[in-house]
Amino acid sequence: RTRPAGRWSVPCALEFYQDAYGVVEGCTPSVARGGACSRVVIDDFASAKESRDLLEVTEVAMKNLFHQGGTTSLAPASSLDRLGARGENLFQMLMSKVKLQLMDDFGLDVIYDSGALLTRLEGEPRHDEWDVDPRHIYWNPHVDKANIPTYDYSALLYLNTHGSDFEGGEFAFLDDDADRIVSPRAGRLLYFTSGPENLHQVREVTRGTRYVLAMWFTCSKADRYSNED
Repeated sequence: RTRPAGRWSVPCALEFYQDAYGVVEGCTPSVARGGACSRVVIDDFASAKESRDLLEVTEVAMKNLFHQGGTTSLAPASSLDRLGARGENLFQMLMSKVKLQLMDDFGLDVIYDSGALLTRLEGEPRHDEWDVDPRHIYWNPHVDKANIPTYDYSALLYLNTHGSDFEGGEFAFLDDDADRIVSPRAGRLLYFTSGPENLHQVREVTRGTRYVLAMWFTCSKADRYSNED
């Protein structure tokens, strides 16, 4: 099932959110908004120019960067020299805009950055001296908070569009009754609570190149992102 823009709620895995550092009032998904966990898709969150500009600086920044098969990832907060002044300002603006959107939508009193990645997925992986894992598989199902216990909210801002720029690469929520698909589109924002209620995967890109800015947020001030991490 392909999902259009909009919101849909899912039952929270309540205990899972309390294991890492207890409940943070006004933030923890199991207590914020009455314990409702959600998935939200917003179109045109970033303008066409913002998406195109961030894609272009990302492509330049990833030159001569190590990659795993078709996957290249760059942590923008610790790679501002690669992004340049234009890319730095654009990334920081979009990250702040996403954080404010989450706070407004979920009614949060507080939330902290917990890292971000600019990721390129290529349907025809380049075979060069920078490839450290040619057989890397990126489409394994996973739960963000199971990978990193301090993740509470996840967000994806797509920089280009499924169907015209690449094939495959859809985002899939793997629910018990069906897979619910979100098709990437330039400027489209997808965000969701990070627990096991949102088991998901990225489908394999089969043609072209897919670009996304992935962001994670935590309720724990002690576990917020630092360049020293």
